[in-house]
Amino acid sequence: ALVYDHCSTLLAEHKISDAMFETAVARWGRAGVMELGGICGYYSMLATILNAAERPLVDPAGIPFTVVAP
Repeated sequence: ALVYDHCSTLLAEHKISDAMFETAVARWGRAGVMELGGICGYYSMLATILNAAERPLVDPAGIPFTVVAP
């Protein structure tokens, strides 16, 4: 829940409150909070690129190295 709250707030508002930051630091340390911010930014960048390219979703069954559960 903390990861979801942190990332959704960061992506929606482009900032987090001091209280949220301190809660996250207490859980993961400053380095962990910075890493989480980096992951959020990387996901956002990839999503933006894929949206701009208008790439369709790929059926996993068509990917030769993907294991598809029955």
